[in-house]
Amino acid sequence: MEFKENTALIIGSAPVSEDDIIRASKACNLIIAADGGIGHLLKADIRPDIWTGDMDSTDESLKQTAEARFPDTIIKRFPSVKDDTDMALCVKTAADKGYRNIIILGGTGGSRIDHMLANIQLMHNYKDNGVNITMKDNDTEMFCLSSEERSFSEDQQGYISLLSLTDHSTVSVKGLFYEYEGALYNSYALGVSNEFCGKRSFIKVTDGMILVVRSPKDCQIS
Repeated sequence: MEFKENTALIIGSAPVSEDDIIRASKACNLIIAADGGIGHLLKADIRPDIWTGDMDSTDESLKQTAEARFPDTIIKRFPSVKDDTDMALCVKTAADKGYRNIIILGGTGGSRIDHMLANIQLMHNYKDNGVNITMKDNDTEMFCLSSEERSFSEDQQGYISLLSLTDHSTVSVKGLFYEYEGALYNSYALGVSNEFCGKRSFIKVTDGMILVVRSPKDCQIS
């Protein structure tokens, strides 16, 4: 996971390791809890700057504990009947404060795959507007690339999949197990399950937008 200056950290309620939260919190300038994500921060004893959402994923006991433990945290409550997800409200809060790099922990996995897909839509939308969002859980890291190149060092390991978020994307892939130059389409998963292979590698996108998904070799696949 790459950290840059002017980075905001958003903690969702899906599973995420305490170590990842602690490490990310030390490298970010703003910490936001999305609704039930406050539970992760309580366990890690890390105070969020802002806690926002409709609070439907946080029971009353947890609310009281959080308010007592973190009295200086700004709380932004929203009605449960709304157009935006809690995560979307958090991302908007960070972007409105000028943050152009956002890390989301606890935004994948869990039982609500619809929310994970909605978060990917957020990543796509905000990338179009100059905001880079990386989403990570205990096994997976994902981010968007558009009109740019990303390099990876020789010591990187695991799977790396490239999925077009636009109708088609033009890419150049060098140094991975499968090298490729050409188009990826959002109707065909050609870029799934590429691998790092001990060489410096490069992914360049010259047209469209792709989602890059990194996962370890021991992840369950089908």
